[in-house]
Amino acid sequence: MSAPRDGLLVGRQEVLTRLTGILGDESAPGAVVVGAAGMGKTALASLALSSLDPVPNTVRIHPSATLSTVRFGALAPYLGSVQDTADVMAVLRELVDVLPRKAAGGEGAGCGKPLLVVDDAHFLDPASRFVLSQLVQTSTVRMLALGAGTDSAEGPADSALGVGQLPVLALEALDVEEVRTLCAEVLGGEVSAGTAEVVTSLTAGNPLLVRAWLRCAADQGAMVKNSGVWIVARPDPEPNAEMRDLVRGLHARLGTAQQETMELLALAGPLPRTTLAAAAAGGVEELLESGAAVVDRGGQIRIASNLYADVLRVLVPPGRSARLLQRWRTAAGTAAAPNHRQVLWAVECGERVPREDLKCAAAAANDALEPLTALHLCQAVGDDDAVALETARAMLGLGRPLSALSAAERVFEGPHDDAMLQAALAVAALAAWRTGASAPALEELAGTWERRIRDAGPRAGAGGGSGSPVLLAGLDILRLWARRLEGSLPNDAGQRLEELRRMPGATAEIRLLSTLLLSDVHWTAGRTDSAAAVAAEAWAALEAEPALCSRYCVQVIGRHALCLIEAGRYAQAAAFLDRHVSSDPREAVRRQGTVQSLRGLLHMRQGRLAEAVEELREGTAALSLADPLQLLPLATGLLDLLRAETGTGSGEGAAVHPPVLAYRGPYDLWLLARAFAAAAGTALGEDRGGTLQPAGTLGSLAGEARAKGLPLVHREIRALACLREDGKPDQGAFRLLGEAAEGLEGPRSRTLGRIALIGDATDPGRLETAAGEAEQAGEVALAAELLGHAVLLHAERGEDKLGGHTLRRLHLLTRGLGTLCSRTVLRARSHGELTSRERDIVRLAAEGNSNRQIAKVLTLSQRTVEGHLYRIYLKLGIGERSELSDFR
Repeated sequence: MSAPRDGLLVGRQEVLTRLTGILGDESAPGAVVVGAAGMGKTALASLALSSLDPVPNTVRIHPSATLSTVRFGALAPYLGSVQDTADVMAVLRELVDVLPRKAAGGEGAGCGKPLLVVDDAHFLDPASRFVLSQLVQTSTVRMLALGAGTDSAEGPADSALGVGQLPVLALEALDVEEVRTLCAEVLGGEVSAGTAEVVTSLTAGNPLLVRAWLRCAADQGAMVKNSGVWIVARPDPEPNAEMRDLVRGLHARLGTAQQETMELLALAGPLPRTTLAAAAAGGVEELLESGAAVVDRGGQIRIASNLYADVLRVLVPPGRSARLLQRWRTAAGTAAAPNHRQVLWAVECGERVPREDLKCAAAAANDALEPLTALHLCQAVGDDDAVALETARAMLGLGRPLSALSAAERVFEGPHDDAMLQAALAVAALAAWRTGASAPALEELAGTWERRIRDAGPRAGAGGGSGSPVLLAGLDILRLWARRLEGSLPNDAGQRLEELRRMPGATAEIRLLSTLLLSDVHWTAGRTDSAAAVAAEAWAALEAEPALCSRYCVQVIGRHALCLIEAGRYAQAAAFLDRHVSSDPREAVRRQGTVQSLRGLLHMRQGRLAEAVEELREGTAALSLADPLQLLPLATGLLDLLRAETGTGSGEGAAVHPPVLAYRGPYDLWLLARAFAAAAGTALGEDRGGTLQPAGTLGSLAGEARAKGLPLVHREIRALACLREDGKPDQGAFRLLGEAAEGLEGPRSRTLGRIALIGDATDPGRLETAAGEAEQAGEVALAAELLGHAVLLHAERGEDKLGGHTLRRLHLLTRGLGTLCSRTVLRARSHGELTSRERDIVRLAAEGNSNRQIAKVLTLSQRTVEGHLYRIYLKLGIGERSELSDFR
């Protein structure tokens, strides 16, 4: 990792400017800077003081939790000659005499009133608060107080000082964009938007925690730089010495009661307010006020920063942890069963926990996306094949699919019923998919499991037995997935999956897997609306069975969004993806590559090419670490195409993939990826023989899709060929596109079919009509391409006025879509490019100036201005002066 940087001013520049102005004004009494621990109050104060010339004469006062219980405890170093601290006037006289002398011999070389810098001002005892407020109000000293709190109403630091005339400057937690900037400064490179969201969630935007976590994660490989972009590979690196020291220091700055409350929350997890109030010594409201703790959506109180909570958990000494456990248990009573963290807490305190409770807690930990906790709980059970299933799920959550497969096989070693075996089969299927297993490997796995099922003999429990119909039918999931990988799904695939979904005895998990694969069957057949409807059923199944959400949420979200996009239902797809942005850092890491890549595809269809390139660049980097839907080849090919079209294929991170990919995924997606690469003039290869095969021409790939019975892919390749083969529209391509789109579901297929009927590669007017159809259907990228080609045809024919009108339509269509555009649109725009003088005239005319006024401003004759305007009207295809405002 490159040398870390500080990023001290990220999100703090405005507050620093205000503070520097206050401290530089001798007439100002000072300021109060408030914020939670770790927000950078001390660093900000040091920066502000060091920027002053001359540096003020300062005296530092250091309150603490211990001194807060002692009368004048924080001021004791300056009260040497005071015999009776009960005499407030004697204390005041001593401070008036001592503080200026201390300041003159202390920091700074300036003159004027001493500046008291009070760290942790919220720990001042009442007597110290009073005398300090008197010193400020009598202008004996100026004060810079730093403390916990906010600037809402009466923040703790302000009220504790009792100095109402001091302005309060609040240091808030960094927002996502500020965290992204800080990450880039610390790591010395670009950070993905998804990574910034994860780091913000982990650290609650605390700058000190952000910097420490980044260094820890980068050192342990939990943050990796891929294709020029830093990505979170896993959100929970082992806390290093720096992390422990930082949290230990932040924790020590809290009051005793607050420390105890934070420790309870770290050990037990979120707690109801009543339970927390009964178990802790107090400090709850202060923690909520300072932002160190928050109320979650369920109304429970938790530590704001997940990272702080995880590190603090390991810092609590065993004896103290055991005492807190007993206090929590007394406060919680027996009304609610302990959650998985509380069960692990009991295990760590040496208590004997019933095996069934451990198994249930391990399952709950897996459902909560805490595989490491689940693994610890499984280990507490001991060498028991009864927890093999949860061990397998934990291994899957830790990104170790081969270990998950091995653990799933152990389930057969015990007398388990059909439900348990179906769950093991589901884990095995997920693990096999995540390894990028080939079709033959999946067939072999299905055969192995079939032999195990038939040889296992009668099972105890709910109807288990040798050759269980549900289990044998469940193997169809593996076999049909293998056929999809090869692009050869059988005609009865849908019927077989429908039967499995409705088979008596099938678990919710097996039905869900069948539903997901059924959605794929509809998708590959071009039945995109049917595929989206089935994917919606899968989402409803997840909502009905929340325990499945942790394992299948990404798969369901990805499939449903892809179906909506390929159906041409872009507004629905955008809303669906936005609705399922996760605030949980573990879930966000799992989703980031899939969601970003699908957003890239969506943005591309909507003509927002700059956003598409950004999303796909970050998405492919994340998919190279975790790719549950095997979208990487598709996203890679699409990114190649967009870079070729927009001319953005250079610079750091431009080469987003090796020439040979580790896997190709489903054949339909792989074929479409190769088509994108072919249109871009690049190639994709698969690492199954070590050789790179050319992508082929769009025509040959379209023929391959048709021969394989993949109508949706055939449609998309024909759409690519229609406008991108040799860079010009092709009349034959329009006809082939119409044939490919015929009979397929969804608005996109209908729109492409109508365009194929209207489009004429030699008639710009018909291309414009087709563009109108595309625009009305939300196919903005396609509409822009059609208009661009129409402009170029007008230019070839010398039809300047008609070309200008078409160019104006193109401008209005694309003006809000960002700076990037395709080569076709760029070439079309060049025909209406204005000179610098013409741009000045457009600006002045759009502002309402007359020709005479424009001539005066630009020192031209009025006739010259009129001549320029004539040519401008011709270039831009406008007929009225008011229309110039569109081109400002």
